[in-house]
Amino acid sequence: MKVVYIAGKYSGKTHDGRSFMEIERNILEAREWAIKAMQTGVVALTPHLNSYHMELDFESDQGFWYAADLELLRRCDAVFLIPNWEDSKGARLERDYARQHGIPVFYELAHMAQWAKGDV
Repeated sequence: MKVVYIAGKYSGKTHDGRSFMEIERNILEAREWAIKAMQTGVVALTPHLNSYHMELDFESDQGFWYAADLELLRRCDAVFLIPNWEDSKGARLERDYARQHGIPVFYELAHMAQWAKGDV
């Protein structure tokens, strides 16, 4: 079974409690796309859920999260960019990393599903 990294916007205007509701919406949107991805037969690795609101309790700079996410991505078979991924510096870094390291990048579930089934 293929492991697909779900990439999209996490932070709000800030990366702390002041943007709690915006971050929550971003997390829930990533979760919805992870479910849709898994319905195609892949396993979704969703960093949004792995770090669910840790900005409230774990103090670190954005560099820590970018490095951690790229480490997770390195271990995946592909990346799926959810809508509005372009609004996220992290998702843009993840897309670029995947391209540089030969990790397939998908923007549409149908294409990812074909790839996962070996039809591409």
